[in-house]
Amino acid sequence: MVDKTKMTDEDILADLNKNLERFFVSTNNQRKEIRQSFSYMNNHIRQEETNLKTDSANISLLPAIVRGVACSEVLEERSIRIIPNDNEEYDIDADIMDDAVTYAQYAGLWKNNYDIAKRNTAICGLGATVTNLDMTKKIAVSGIPKCRSIHSSLVFYDTSGNGKEINDTANWCGYVDIMSNEDLIEYVKEKTGDKDFTSQAGGSEFNNRFLEGFSKEIYDADLLYHYFYRENEPVHDTENPLFSNDEFKQLISQDDIATELLSGWTDSANVRLDASYWVLEPKQYRELKDTVKAINELSGGDYECKSSKRMIKAYYKCEVGLGVILSKSRSFSQNEFPLQFITGYYDEEYGSFYGLVRPLSFVQDALDDVMSNLLDYADTAAHGGAVYAQGAADDIKTLKKSQANKDKLTPISASTTITSKQLASSPQVLLETARLLIELMPRAIGVGQEFLGVMTSGDMTDSLFGRIIRQSFAVLEDFTANSANYCQRQGQVFIDLMESVAKVEDGRLLPILSPNHTEQDYFQLSRQNIARSYALKVVERPVSLDEKKETLKMLVQLYPQMQQSGKDISPAIIDALPMDYTEREKLSKLTTPTPPAVNPDEVAMMKANTRLINAQAAQLESAAQENQSTMPLNADKMQSEIDKNLASAAKSSADAQAKGKETTLKEDDLKIKYMNK
Repeated sequence: MVDKTKMTDEDILADLNKNLERFFVSTNNQRKEIRQSFSYMNNHIRQEETNLKTDSANISLLPAIVRGVACSEVLEERSIRIIPNDNEEYDIDADIMDDAVTYAQYAGLWKNNYDIAKRNTAICGLGATVTNLDMTKKIAVSGIPKCRSIHSSLVFYDTSGNGKEINDTANWCGYVDIMSNEDLIEYVKEKTGDKDFTSQAGGSEFNNRFLEGFSKEIYDADLLYHYFYRENEPVHDTENPLFSNDEFKQLISQDDIATELLSGWTDSANVRLDASYWVLEPKQYRELKDTVKAINELSGGDYECKSSKRMIKAYYKCEVGLGVILSKSRSFSQNEFPLQFITGYYDEEYGSFYGLVRPLSFVQDALDDVMSNLLDYADTAAHGGAVYAQGAADDIKTLKKSQANKDKLTPISASTTITSKQLASSPQVLLETARLLIELMPRAIGVGQEFLGVMTSGDMTDSLFGRIIRQSFAVLEDFTANSANYCQRQGQVFIDLMESVAKVEDGRLLPILSPNHTEQDYFQLSRQNIARSYALKVVERPVSLDEKKETLKMLVQLYPQMQQSGKDISPAIIDALPMDYTEREKLSKLTTPTPPAVNPDEVAMMKANTRLINAQAAQLESAAQENQSTMPLNADKMQSEIDKNLASAAKSSADAQAKGKETTLKEDDLKIKYMNK
């Protein structure tokens, strides 16, 4: 593949600046949504963005609910099935891609970063992860898989497909890394080799827009930009002449030089010789035509390459720091951007994604107001009611001696008359309102408190809890569907990544974790055991723990009946047990029937019989071969005997006639008689 983008450095910088300007113009509401949502989650609510009073209490239940949903089975990681697509001769059982993707997830810490991205999506409606190969490790020539979650405020993307999945419609996207100006200068020097490089004035004009909402202390930082984009490039869908032309196939099979020429081209083009067609870039197609021309001249053939041309999207990536292109290359994945997004709900009116914080925030505001009033009531009741002074003066020593809450007092003189003020509101109303709001908090996002286990009673059955999970799944459909979409695309990114690793390090042993995530195993990376392409199927919802319990109960109930009918379902029961993988494996070995002991005398007898049968078979085969070799000689001898008997018969017939006797013996009868003997 060509490893250089068609655009020059100046073109890339101009394209990046133009796209960033459009992004910030069209995402004002989105960035406001992100800032306010994270402020609620971190209890850093900005007073100018809310209706809360300055001295309002903040009894925040919102973070617990959002994290509960994000970590629940509703947004749990999906199970991805990787299905090889290849011809009938490909050994599907030996395919290693499932292990390879497991290694990429394990080595790249994908699970941890996926959890963070899910939580960000639940907060503000936008989460993202980026997958790369870390080339800084000495142990791996091809690099180590590395996955990172990116904060929702630090990503940028093509907004032309409003209301749709970013992953489906974006022609470009990217993210920024926050670095100190000093570190970024050193990084630029290292990448460019320019030891005299000095910082550009103020860095990018977009720095402050990305950092808006973060602590003011990092406003002097600089940003490293990671930019991903696509270009339209031509390819040639070319027929493999070994499949489409019998004469060319026969020529290749009979001429060693022609075979070597074609095999050399397939190796350099990194295509399979047994594929029925090839998708070739222009350079590869020109090299194929030159190879076929050389084969024609060598053998006197006249084959011409047959192909059709079409345009495809080619994926590129680059780094930009302090106004300088630091690197640019073809992305390892030519199917997806390595930066993948998870999205929540979409607001058509404001053109922004949002999460669970938006519907929860209104209830949270009301709860904070009620709790503020309740705390004020309790504070006032603690010292016998509010007081006010008639004729305030400077001396308050007398009043302070008799009051518990001294900070709430108005300065008065010793002779001033103190009048008590009765408490106006009823605490019962405030308490009931607070309870109502707490109950409404989870229902604001469509789930009950039972879902979060807040009010789970002893009567809650496993089946009822499973039904609550399914109902929550339906309510949070956008989250679950978009999460599944992300998992499928991320699976393709991992496949592309491991294919690129296999090209460089074919045969390397790579570690993976066992299903219980405690034991390490190894598999061998092999290009021969990688299919041409893969289909990915996402299991929409994993089986919950409660459903597993229900399944176990049903299997235990069925066990006696199945045992009476001669069918053993104990392996399925063991698999459903809530035990560690290693413990289940030990139990499975214990329940496996032990084969009966073998009598040594019987084994010796069987071996002797086998040797006898083999000897008899060899004797019969030898006799058959001897008969076959002497058959022509026996045929000549047989014909000689027949001729001799015919002559004797003729003489006997003549003698019989002479004696006046008739004979009816014929030549054919003699032949038959002799053959029967």
